[in-house]
Amino acid sequence: MYFRLEKYRITVFFATALLTMLSAEILGLSYLLTLVLIVIFSITALVAYFRSKLDVSFLVIAIALGLGVHFANYQKVLEFPEKMIEPVPGMFKGEIVEVLRQNDKVARIVCNGEAKCKYFPHFKNTTLLLTIFKRDTIIYRTGAEIIGNLELRQPRPADLPTDFDEISYLKSIGADFLAFASDRNIAQTDSPEYFESLRENLYNAIYNLLYQNMQADNAAIAYALITGDKAKIPWQIKREFAVAGTAHILAVSGLHVGIIAMAIYVVLGFVSNPKIKLSAFVMLLFAYIWLTGFRVTALRAGIMLVLFMYFKLRQRQVAAINIISAVALINILIQPSVIYNIGFQMSILAISGIVLFYGKIRSGLISVFKLEIGESNIIVNSLALSFATSITLSPLIAYYFKIFSGVGFLANILVVPAALGALSFSALGILLDFIFIGNIFIAAADMIISIMLFINHIITSSFAFLIFETDALILATAFTGVLLILLYIKNITMKAVSALFVAGVAIMSLIYQQNSAKFYKIYPREQLTAVEINGGERTIFLLSERKPNQYAKRDLALEQYILSKKGDVSIAITGNSGIKLTDMIKDSLNFKIVELDHSSQLLMEKSLNLPIRLSQIIEYNYE
Repeated sequence: MYFRLEKYRITVFFATALLTMLSAEILGLSYLLTLVLIVIFSITALVAYFRSKLDVSFLVIAIALGLGVHFANYQKVLEFPEKMIEPVPGMFKGEIVEVLRQNDKVARIVCNGEAKCKYFPHFKNTTLLLTIFKRDTIIYRTGAEIIGNLELRQPRPADLPTDFDEISYLKSIGADFLAFASDRNIAQTDSPEYFESLRENLYNAIYNLLYQNMQADNAAIAYALITGDKAKIPWQIKREFAVAGTAHILAVSGLHVGIIAMAIYVVLGFVSNPKIKLSAFVMLLFAYIWLTGFRVTALRAGIMLVLFMYFKLRQRQVAAINIISAVALINILIQPSVIYNIGFQMSILAISGIVLFYGKIRSGLISVFKLEIGESNIIVNSLALSFATSITLSPLIAYYFKIFSGVGFLANILVVPAALGALSFSALGILLDFIFIGNIFIAAADMIISIMLFINHIITSSFAFLIFETDALILATAFTGVLLILLYIKNITMKAVSALFVAGVAIMSLIYQQNSAKFYKIYPREQLTAVEINGGERTIFLLSERKPNQYAKRDLALEQYILSKKGDVSIAITGNSGIKLTDMIKDSLNFKIVELDHSSQLLMEKSLNLPIRLSQIIEYNYE
């Protein structure tokens, strides 16, 4: 036991710290109690160390570190009430971290700095997703400082299936709030540094080269594969990648950095001096990571690869899971709040899945299909890689994005190799642009991306019945459970019984959720409260306006949700927003419409047994 602890010491340390932090979050430990516990465990660790109880000291330090991460995040992570809260005015001063999208009408940027708002605390270090509505031709640049007035609000969950999940998206980019401003109220005070300008010029050069030699959509995907900038990809294509379970290939991740690292390693094959090879490897790899804007996922992968390269050149055997744990610890110590970042969670889990399960799955596939080693390597390796990452990622994706793709592993087998080929050919085409062969590589990348889009479309259209956007977490957890049972239970009978047990629990959970569901659902929207009443083949929507005479804004998500309904649809409305919504969908859906007067609305509310008026409901999960 001691030997195993010694071998996986870093992993055990990380796991203990992580479990402690999660326990502190679940228990809701207060600021003061957390501080007291940190002091107690730190003293205990010192006492154990001086008494030569090294293993005890080691585990207690890990517990203290987990409490420390919870303590550091106590004021950073705010628990807001799940309510529809309007934007509040405020001021912001900070730096542009990343420009996500920019055209003549709008700029969407990620910025970090100091925010002062009327109803929120004073945030000295917060990150905003700021949308700037443009009237002038000003260009916002990464690294520049901005200051100005804006409106700030908390992110909203995906209340409707057609809603954009702002909470998950902001977590994925490391932002805390959404903000909105006119360019008249925002000043860009400083120009970006030299290296930031150089990177932006490189981005523009790559963008222009790809768009001159590829189809527009394909060029947008190639540009995203190289730089990680997905803003130019049409929404429909992003949606198909997300539904097929292949959206991860569009963002610069460990996979992309790994390919670049492999290419650098091959290029440096002629260098025999280990120190020179390592130095050159680090410089070239981090030059690419710099090109991506030091994205967290790329930087994390870069640190892991440098550690792997170091131990390889030093000819030292180190467990891969220890390197992953060490990199995760370094990230958390540098920035404790990164633990809440979806990108961080996904990359750590994906790499852990590959390290822990890939070899076992590959051996199992070779055994099941009675293949000789080396036979059908590409297919077997792709299938093993897809299953290995699915084990760890499926529940996480279902939790955050409310989707489970039963064909995700199949799509990844086909799409991931295609994406890697497209990335490789695009990069070669850009590097060799000065000679004619560069255009050949870009043309090859263009063709591969077209095939990749075709595969995605076929999978999402032909296997739509295996893609679930309701009860996704239950199905994803059951899927992971069954895969783990197939991997680790050797007895055939026990394997079958355990798999049936997991499937039975999942089915019972689904039945319980369906039986406990009410016959109506309430959705608080920005300008109205929508009630969906299910009556067999008929669906009734009641749209209750908060301010009947207010200026009506479009609610695209609610429009799309109503349009998705089959059978007879009736809509009862009050106020301008309901009128505008029905005007927008009247050409696409046959429905009955009723304008309710005050007494009819009161009667409807009474039939639903509501203690307050519909227009006053602002809680997302109203019971």
